[in-house]
Formats: sequence, C-alpha cells, structure tokens
Amino acid sequence: VHHDLLHFARRVWKDALPACDLISIEDHVLNRHRDNDIPGWMIPQAYFDFLNTGIIHELIRIIQHNYLDLVSLAELTLVLNRISNQPEKEINLLVLNRLAGLAAQQDDIQKYDQICAAIENIAGRISPALLMDKSMLHKRINDWHMASQIWEKLTESGDYTFPALEELAKYY
Repeated sequence: VHHDLLHFARRVWKDALPACDLISIEDHVLNRHRDNDIPGWMIPQAYFDFLNTGIIHELIRIIQHNYLDLVSLAELTLVLNRISNQPEKEINLLVLNRLAGLAAQQDDIQKYDQICAAIENIAGRISPALLMDKSMLHKRINDWHMASQIWEKLTESGDYTFPALEELAKYY
C-alpha cells in the first residue's frame, strides 16, 4: 500500500506554510535544515552523468538526498500521527481547521468534534464555517436532529444565514 505523505502534509499545512514542498516542511515543521543537498530537479541529470562517466561523487549526493527524504518522511509520519491523535496539543489554528476539514471529508464525527474542541480551546469559539461543515457531516450520517440544531444556530451567523435557512427548508 502506498501513502503519499507529502500530499497529505500539503492538505494539512497548505495555508500555514509559505510553500508545501518537503524542504519547506522540513524547515517549518520538523525544524530540520539541509546543507549542501543536491536539488531534486538535478538528480536525474546527475544520475545519467554517473552512468556515462562512472564518477560517483554526485551519486553519493543522490543517496544522501534520498536518505534525508526517508528520514524526514518517517519523522513526518510521527508528527502527523501525533497531531491526528492529540489535536488538543496543536496550537496552529490553520492546521486544526485543515484537520477538521479532513475529518469531515471522512465522515469521522468523533475526530471532527475532538478537533473542534481543540479549536474552541484556542480561539474561544468555533467559526460559522466549521459549524456549517459540522452540520453537513451530521446530515450525511443522518443525524438530522443535530444538523437542524446547528442550522438554527447558524441562521444568526451572517455569512451562513442563507445556506442554513436553505438546509432547514430542505429538512422541514
């Protein structure tokens, strides 16, 4: 089974980092900085140069680059696991909002509520956007009572008044 950790990491840190390539994630999330690393875009040419010349100094840099990638991805697995299992320890609201969105996409109401509790603990409230997502999650799992309660609350929120009223109209 193949899991693209970088794809998942981009979904988590998309708005929280200046870029979401592995080097940026290493710098900002893992607090790891590469020195004298061969850029990934140079690796194919360096490898073909090795095949043509037999000179191994660039091949050693490629192996070192791949080693650093593997170490970073292993550490990233641990970080993502920690954030997923203990969202209350995460302090970045953008990351928590992204995680809430991922939990909603997976229809994981328990994880969604756990993440929203962490957000509320930091921000003091849950945004109307998250409440709307929560209502739609309850709708998808056929918990109409909870969904309608959230829509009732959202009718007073401003930006989500009309979507909430529309959902209530569908419900009734």
